Amino acid sequence: MSKAIRPKKKVVVNPLTGKIEYVNDNNFSYENIPVGKKLTIQENNQMVVHDGFEVDGDLELLGSLILEE
Repeated sequence: MSKAIRPKKKVVVNPLTGKIEYVNDNNFSYENIPVGKKLTIQENNQMVVHDGFEVDGDLELLGSLILEE
């Protein structure tokens, strides 16, 4: 019987909320970037946008931005 594989998780600070979160390296999505906040999409990562996305702060795009309706 094979053993279940868990994705590696790391602890990061969410740049939009300032809260500590456990994340893995899967894709992610936000609805907005507030004024005074910066979101960086790292290389080899994707950000999926569903039904609109507001950028009032800064978006640094090193990876991919995918727009879906």
